[in-house]
Amino acid sequence: MKNKFDKKYDRATKTLIQGYDKEIIEFIIDKKINSVSPIDREINLPEKHLDSAFEINDEYILNIEFQTVYEKNIEERLLLYRCLLKYKSDYKKPVRTILVYLTDNYNITDNFQERIEENNINFEFKVIKIWELDADSIIKNKILGLLPFVPLIKKDSKFIKSTYNIIMDVKVDKEAKQNLLNCMVVFSTLIFKKEDIKKMMIPIEKFEHTDFFQDLKKTAKDEGLKQGIKEGIKEGLREGLKEGAIKAKKDLLLKLLKIKFKKVSQEISKEIKHCNDVQLIESIIEKIFEINSIDEIKSFFL
Repeated sequence: MKNKFDKKYDRATKTLIQGYDKEIIEFIIDKKINSVSPIDREINLPEKHLDSAFEINDEYILNIEFQTVYEKNIEERLLLYRCLLKYKSDYKKPVRTILVYLTDNYNITDNFQERIEENNINFEFKVIKIWELDADSIIKNKILGLLPFVPLIKKDSKFIKSTYNIIMDVKVDKEAKQNLLNCMVVFSTLIFKKEDIKKMMIPIEKFEHTDFFQDLKKTAKDEGLKQGIKEGIKEGLREGLKEGAIKAKKDLLLKLLKIKFKKVSQEISKEIKHCNDVQLIESIIEKIFEINSIDEIKSFFL
């Protein structure tokens, strides 16, 4: 698995946290909140974007980051996010950080805390392992923003079908329902085979017209196109070398014939130039000293 957070998982987590921020946050911090206000996720560093950041009850800033696997510089990155949020001109409030892991890894710790006494820095963040969440509570209370994670939490493909049925029964508009299903499919691919997912669900074609699915499709298409171009270049180089080698041998044969017979007819020259059988060309070259007449060349192409 790649260390970088795959675009499809990034897209799915952002869809859920932006659409169901209050209920997800309440479940994660295990506390009711009065208000939650999304804040700008862009920070003043090239290509640095937070997964999500919210102002909670007008008291503090909550930064929630999602990871599929452990990255060795994750602590430093979260500290950077926290500092930039802390000193962002509009948000002079305490900043709390929560890191959510979607898959298990031996490097993952329960929580992180670091003190640098001489500089008076104290940084800590909470770690949530998605597979340790109470899936039964999520199902019972129909916490929509977390339902797509249920198969991942249970680590059992049969929950793909049961969660699908729950999502189909909830009273939300069709687009929201389809987005939830799409997110569930995306997260399920982290630990289940695609064949197992297909067996447990109604074919994805039923909701592939949604904006969310089309975005995923476009991302996959773009990535596939890039890969296809790379493979095409490699294949082109291989074919180019192959074609170059054939052409060189055909040119050599024509040169040898001209040296031996002084003149090569247009008919024979055309036969050689249009021949793509490298073994045949090599065979004629090997027998060049046995050929007594230019007309004998014709017999090779019969």
